[in-house]
Amino acid sequence: MVSAAKRVGIALKQTFAKEGKELRRRAGGYAHAKQLRRLKRVVKRQRTILGIVMREVQRKIEAPEFAPDHPKAASDLVMWLERAERIRTQQRNNKSKLYALHAPEVECLAKGKAHKPCSIHSQGHRILHQLVRKDRRGDQHGRSAGGKIASDDDEAGMVGLDT
Repeated sequence: MVSAAKRVGIALKQTFAKEGKELRRRAGGYAHAKQLRRLKRVVKRQRTILGIVMREVQRKIEAPEFAPDHPKAASDLVMWLERAERIRTQQRNNKSKLYALHAPEVECLAKGKAHKPCSIHSQGHRILHQLVRKDRRGDQHGRSAGGKIASDDDEAGMVGLDT
């Protein structure tokens, strides 16, 4: 959020860079050690900081003297603001969670246990995994399930040789 604001030409009063790095490190440690109450406190502080930065950026965007240096950077900043607000306000029971800022199409496929919380993939990854599983059903010598030798020529539309 802060770097997107800088690209537009917005100078922030506080960036919370040092505290943000420390909070990220602590959150990783608490999550790894399954210290969930401490993790919850750190995540709450991260959301508070995100809200402070978002409100300041929105105030400066809506100011009459605001003129962006680059129009593409301004549209990117609006997109990041929307995603950050979605992350900041989402709750545990929300159905359409945002798991990754850079890829909003990523979704949770299956919930798991504490040692393996969930499987997160995009639609493309799911299709790729299905194709790999289908390909592994053949034998180990490069043959597909139909008995033909799999090669690069098959992908180009040529038929493989039966052996």
